[in-house]
Amino acid sequence: MGVYVLTIVAIGVIANCLGWWLLRGAVAGRRVGQVGRRQAILRYGDRVLAVSIALLLAVGVLLLVIMMAPEQVGSAGATEVLQPLVGALLVASGLLILEARHRRIFVSDAAIVSSGLLGSTTLTWSEIDVIRFNPFTRMLVIRARDGRRLTVNPSLSGMDFLEYLARENLGAGQYARAFHALHQYRP
Repeated sequence: MGVYVLTIVAIGVIANCLGWWLLRGAVAGRRVGQVGRRQAILRYGDRVLAVSIALLLAVGVLLLVIMMAPEQVGSAGATEVLQPLVGALLVASGLLILEARHRRIFVSDAAIVSSGLLGSTTLTWSEIDVIRFNPFTRMLVIRARDGRRLTVNPSLSGMDFLEYLARENLGAGQYARAFHALHQYRP
């Protein structure tokens, strides 16, 4: 019983350290790819990808332990429940790697283009109806007048540049509340 408690405490400490390191990298080490004078590419930092890969490896090892030494997990019922859950975590961490590797937001005076693995969405500044902050997902949601929308993760580099261009291209009522709410969540 004591080994299980120590394992859980160790996992908690490691997870908190990785979370702190990731947050510091997302906020302090922001890297904006400059495309031109008034355009930029927003992307995830290297730390997000590193933590995604570490998560995939950790979950993969955990799944191997559960499959190869089920007696270490506990009862057979616990093993049957844990295998699909850890398998789902494995798939989710793989999707996180794909998101971190392929998501790009191109921001310019003309438009915002969100490009990812499953395609892209383009909204010109004149098409944008409102920018809102979703506190549940902690994402900016940019909605066009015709109903199209794209989401922007605040962990991407260049959020200040996005706010600057929103200030120049939209009315204050269209963006100000979203960025004010965003600043309350960011350290």
